[in-house]
Amino acid sequence: MTDEWEIVNFNLMFEQQLARDYMQNPNPEYAKHLLELAAAHKTNSLGYPMSDELKQFLIDCAQEFATNFNAEDSQEKLGTKARRSFGLVNKMGRPSEEQKQIVMNATTWGFVLKGKKVIYALEDTADEFHTTSDTTKAAWEKKNHQFGERELCRVGLDVFLVMNNLTLTPEEEEIANKILKEEVSYAAIQNVQHIRAKYKDKYKFKRVDKKILNHRAEESKIDSDDA
Repeated sequence: MTDEWEIVNFNLMFEQQLARDYMQNPNPEYAKHLLELAAAHKTNSLGYPMSDELKQFLIDCAQEFATNFNAEDSQEKLGTKARRSFGLVNKMGRPSEEQKQIVMNATTWGFVLKGKKVIYALEDTADEFHTTSDTTKAAWEKKNHQFGERELCRVGLDVFLVMNNLTLTPEEEEIANKILKEEVSYAAIQNVQHIRAKYKDKYKFKRVDKKILNHRAEESKIDSDDA
């Protein structure tokens, strides 16, 4: 029977391999899944720390944004540049209209999680995007016709958390649960399981005895100390 340590070890290896594959062959699908994994970490859903490889992926995205940063840009333009640098919008394979709605929803989440009522948060987002609150409300409430879920609202939360390198507090998670009418952590776990299932035939890791790995880690530490 697979014990908890083996499960965590597999999860880390999966995350590491996906990040390495992206570095060797950048493509929208890999980027999308890496960002969904990062978002799951930010919703306290995974029982293991984010891998160094995934952290590096996010660091690279941040550096790309810093390179393109222009202090004279409007708040809307800066937000769009930032999210594009992180692949949060243009690498999702979504229509351009949905891309903008996701960005608006991410902005709205920033206001909502600070305690502002949704109606006022939508107005503030409308001001930032030079549009009407009816437009931001439509983006916030848009449903996935196949599942009847407020999918773009949920994606906007993921974008907000990853872009701002934030982890939901228990109080913020309770707010998100009420708005989305689902358990955010549970939904994130389901999403991660779906991602892993897509790669189950590609990534087939061999089990390694825990004692062997501990021994290798100890040898590596000794070599490092000697250097």
